Amino acid sequence: MVNKILVKVTENDFLRVNSDSNGNPRFVIHYTCIDLPYDCDIFDSYVNTVAHAKDVMPGSRKFHNKQYGGGVVISSYNLRDEVSAININNLTIFMNSLIGENKILGCDEINHDMYQFIATDINNAMDKTPIRLYIPKDFDADKVKAELFKKGLISWKK
Repeated sequence: MVNKILVKVTENDFLRVNSDSNGNPRFVIHYTCIDLPYDCDIFDSYVNTVAHAKDVMPGSRKFHNKQYGGGVVISSYNLRDEVSAININNLTIFMNSLIGENKILGCDEINHDMYQFIATDINNAMDKTPIRLYIPKDFDADKVKAELFKKGLISWKK
């Protein structure tokens, strides 16, 4: 089991850079703020994070500039959505590392026939909007709930 810490990303973690060619605002965040769903060595972590960031924040890409090393850039008018997407990603990976399996999903747009709702994480939610967590229906939900509740990370509601 990997010992990870959960650090919330805020809008202050993003740096405003020059607008793109169409005048859209661009923001850069350091690649270490986005957790990876798998272990990788330090030499591949930047490349893997940039590739994973495209799933977390569609439209993001590697920041090619000397003013900010190791950055991921996104054009966005709503930075709060990007912050929320990163926090949901990091929370999901953190909770999966606690139970030692890659079973927890942190999204509401899933196939409810295959996944069951297990918890609402209100401690790590942004703006008091709860993050709903799901696991596959064939997985032991009580084991997951007990482990996460023991760590003080979740409270669940039906």
